[in-house]
Amino acid sequence: MFYDSYLYLVDGSYLPTVAPTGLKTDLGCWKYHFGAIEGMRQNGWTLWTVILIRLVAEEFNFKLSIMGQGDNQMLLIEFTETLPEEVTVNQVNQFISALEEKLSYIGPPLKIEETWISKDYLLYGKFPIKNRVALTTSWKKNCRMFRCCNEDFPTIETSLSSLAANLYAAVASDNVTQPIFFLSISDGHNQQFSLFLVIYQ
Repeated sequence: MFYDSYLYLVDGSYLPTVAPTGLKTDLGCWKYHFGAIEGMRQNGWTLWTVILIRLVAEEFNFKLSIMGQGDNQMLLIEFTETLPEEVTVNQVNQFISALEEKLSYIGPPLKIEETWISKDYLLYGKFPIKNRVALTTSWKKNCRMFRCCNEDFPTIETSLSSLAANLYAAVASDNVTQPIFFLSISDGHNQQFSLFLVIYQ
C-alpha cells in the first residue's frame, strides 16, 4: 500500500529536500517501504474483518452481533433457548474453525491462542461483565499504586501525588473503598520511611 510513497522523519529535526521527480531519498527520507504502518490501515482491516466474519456467520443458525474494538472483534452469538447446550457449543466451535480457515486464506489471520469463548463472562474493552452485571476494576488499578513513580529524582511530594492519583482511580471503580484506602495509606507510610532512609543514610 505504501510501497510507492515517500516516507520521511517528522520529529522536527529533519526537512526533506524537494527534487524535480519528488523528494530526494537520503537518511531521513525513503521510498519502497516494505513494512506495515500501525494505524494507517486499521480502519480498512477492521471493515474487511467484519465483512469476513459476517460472510462466515451466514452458514450458521444463530444471531450474531459484532462489537468492534479496533483490531480486536468481540462477537455476541445468540441462540434460541430451546436449543440444547451441546448443540450451541458445537456450533460455536464449528464457527471458529470456519472463521480460522477463511481468514487463513485471505487474512488477516485469526489468532486462535488469543481467542476465547464464554457464555456468561464478557470483557468489553477493559470492563468485565459477568451474568449481565458489571464487575469492578479496582484491583487492576491497585496494581498501579506503587511507591516508585516515573521521576528521575523522586521526592515525597511526587510519590504521594502518584499514590493519591492512583487511589482516586481505584476508589472510583469499586463499590467497597475501605481496603483500597488502607492499601494507599500503608503504601504512603512505607514510601515516606523509604525516602527518609535514602536521604539520611
